[in-house]
Amino acid sequence: MAQINIKLFKKIENNRLAYFYLLPSLLFMIVLIGYPLGRAITLSFFHDTGFGTVLDFIGLKNYIRIFKNHEFWLSFGRTVIWTITSVISKTLIGLLGALLLNQVFAGRGLARALILPPWIIPLPIGAYVWTWLYNGQHGLN
Repeated sequence: MAQINIKLFKKIENNRLAYFYLLPSLLFMIVLIGYPLGRAITLSFFHDTGFGTVLDFIGLKNYIRIFKNHEFWLSFGRTVIWTITSVISKTLIGLLGALLLNQVFAGRGLARALILPPWIIPLPIGAYVWTWLYNGQHGLN
């Protein structure tokens, strides 16, 4: 019984350590996402001309104006349809492609060899471009 409690305690302690290691990245994400999101929500309650003038508090008028706008609802409907169609079609195409490449057929190795490079090559090219951009001798800095 004591052995189980010690193992459980060590497991809990390891979980705490993992959370401790994740804390800096979690705080970074909160600042990176939370501040702009909070600022956008706060500014949505003000009338802003975009020229740095004093903001006038208008409450929910911006939201009322948007929700009464017919073009907003058309755009929202198109966005929902596009999102659903895009997610379903990409999932089905990827799943069917994976199932097809997993089947045994003549030329399977060639098919895999032709499909993987477009997926693999952009990463090193992007890394090379960034190193070129940050090059101290002839980059953009």
